[in-house]
Amino acid sequence: MKKLKIRIEKNLKQNRLSFMTRIISGNKNYILLILVLFTLVLFGCEKSQEKQSAEKAGSSSVLQVILAENPVPLSAVTIIAHEKNFFKRNGLEADVKQFTSGKLSLDAVLGGGADFGTVAETPLMHAGFSGQRVYVIATIAYSNNDCKVIARKDRGIASPSDLKGKKVATFIGTSAEFFMNAFLKSHGLSSSDVKVTNLKPPDMVTALVQGEIDAYFIWEPHIYNGKNQIGDKAVIFSGKEIYTETFNIAVMEKFAKEKPDVVMKFIRALIEAEKFIAQNREEAISVISDHTGMNRNVLANIWEDFNFEVVLQPSLLDFMQKEAQWAIDSGIAAGTTIPDYRLMILTEPLKEIKPNSVTIK
Repeated sequence: MKKLKIRIEKNLKQNRLSFMTRIISGNKNYILLILVLFTLVLFGCEKSQEKQSAEKAGSSSVLQVILAENPVPLSAVTIIAHEKNFFKRNGLEADVKQFTSGKLSLDAVLGGGADFGTVAETPLMHAGFSGQRVYVIATIAYSNNDCKVIARKDRGIASPSDLKGKKVATFIGTSAEFFMNAFLKSHGLSSSDVKVTNLKPPDMVTALVQGEIDAYFIWEPHIYNGKNQIGDKAVIFSGKEIYTETFNIAVMEKFAKEKPDVVMKFIRALIEAEKFIAQNREEAISVISDHTGMNRNVLANIWEDFNFEVVLQPSLLDFMQKEAQWAIDSGIAAGTTIPDYRLMILTEPLKEIKPNSVTIK
């Protein structure tokens, strides 16, 4: 009985072995396929892990910056740099925060709420009087026809001299205030001949429409917005021969010294945007129109009033010094001596990237 049991067990083992052998021999192709698929899965997992590691490493190399931007045509270079991904192409992830004036953009930089800011020269002039350690690293645009005056004809205003005794608005501390004083002076008036109220640009439009003011001095697109609201009741005065506004990139001195690589990347993106604007006029106008809310046809008609160049020119210093003297004479300056504005202009980064664009000594 015991021998029979042993023989049966032996036969079962042989049968199982024979059965497995037949399976293997009859399914070699299937096993080979399974092995190949298994290898591919392992290879794919390894590649996926490598890709994830590379993406993680790449994302860590992208530098985060905050840009305080006044969304007006003069900001075209920074608008294009962001919208066309030139900041990203140069290793920067720009978080753009919009402000209704360059003055407020500069305030954000001075207060630590932004790394870079778009600003006209007038707020920078005031910053010099108050000893702010801020640098201009580039001028990105300039125009002699951006600031204008819009007034209500139904308030008896047909010419600049009719502004006498009227209630007008401007944004104190900005280029618009300097333009207002220069405009009035050129027409035999002064700020004492008008009743000046301080308003932010969007509020000027509302005040003009509601009849709370008779006129206001400001930059585009707020002149266009006012004209669009009151239509034939509006009269617009230009100041082409009176004032040329510059728009600049401001950064704190500490930031520029501690992160020179970020400043260089930022400037490279601006230069790419400058080239794009020069080579793609129609598309650039469309992008700026969408970004600023300005009618495309209106913007196209005044496009040639703007010069979009990434430069550092002696005229920037000249404007700041002239405005500083005006601020002293009018008693609104925080001092009686014109600051050395050359100390507020950092030329080295732009000079290294685009030498011919820097003509300030």
